[in-house]
Amino acid sequence: MNTTPILRLTDVSKSFGSLSVLSGVSFDAPRGSLTAVLGPSGQGKTTLLRLIAGFERVGDGRIEIDGEVVGSSSVHVRPDRRGIGIVPQEGALFPHLDVADNIGFGLPRKSQHRIDELIDLVGLSDMGSRRPSEISGGQQQRVALARALAPSPHLVLLDEPFSALDAGLRAGIRDEVIGILRAASTTTLLVTHDQEEAMSIADHVVVLLGGMVAQQGSPTDIYERPASVEVARFIGDANLLTAHADGSSVTHVLGTQASDIAAGTATVLIRPEQLSVSSDGVPGLVERRAYYGHDGTIGVRLENGEVVSVRVSVAELAPVGARVHVIMRGQATVFAG
Repeated sequence: MNTTPILRLTDVSKSFGSLSVLSGVSFDAPRGSLTAVLGPSGQGKTTLLRLIAGFERVGDGRIEIDGEVVGSSSVHVRPDRRGIGIVPQEGALFPHLDVADNIGFGLPRKSQHRIDELIDLVGLSDMGSRRPSEISGGQQQRVALARALAPSPHLVLLDEPFSALDAGLRAGIRDEVIGILRAASTTTLLVTHDQEEAMSIADHVVVLLGGMVAQQGSPTDIYERPASVEVARFIGDANLLTAHADGSSVTHVLGTQASDIAAGTATVLIRPEQLSVSSDGVPGLVERRAYYGHDGTIGVRLENGEVVSVRVSVAELAPVGARVHVIMRGQATVFAG
């Protein structure tokens, strides 16, 4: 069994003039996996994708694809020689070509069997003769994916491919596309700012903040064990409360727990789903409420002035101005300082 990662980045950096965009980025994309590079806008995600694809030259460090160095300060393999398929944000189909010709663009002649195979794979078997303007946005994304898969690439890059879709369609199309990629056993790198997207579909998540890898791991690791306050604040909904540590425990407005954080001021992370309203607990005043259909959240100002978000059932969705008591389940995540 070949255990060499399809994609490996080692200390990759990139600057444009005096502006440093990426610094010391290192991670692997294991063979057959889906890796998500997740970060807010302006953190270097697009530059990273362009370096991997070969559209930009590496400043420092090294990029390997299937064990071959394709980018470094002294090596630059052309994009068409890297064995990469790309699905851009809006598909970028050729409007004058039909579905079949878009999928087969760039393939050698006499590749009709491969085109037919891919049309079937993406569920468009009766649409091969249609133009892009004659199919839906979700179907266009599937055509773009089939085109990326056509030459049997080592790696497929997804550049926020679902961001242009209506919210009502996005989840369904996303699940279809990911299902197709997994059926094809294709190693995939998704670049996105959408936390829900990355956390729900990726095997491995790389959080990119300020052009550097802030944390990488499974979605569960990232959410439940964030490496820093910055990651905690970015991933999911976070209640970050002031606490006091004495070297063996940490105390905050909602309780005390064991901790070996050095004595002094600390910060604790408590997720909204760890909190609930109760007949006892810490008193507070509801200042805001949000209804989501399946559940909701209330913002409660506690007795020390801090405000926490509490995830509640619809039946527990108290009105603004109501007085409630808040209790915490489980352990908070503790950060020094």
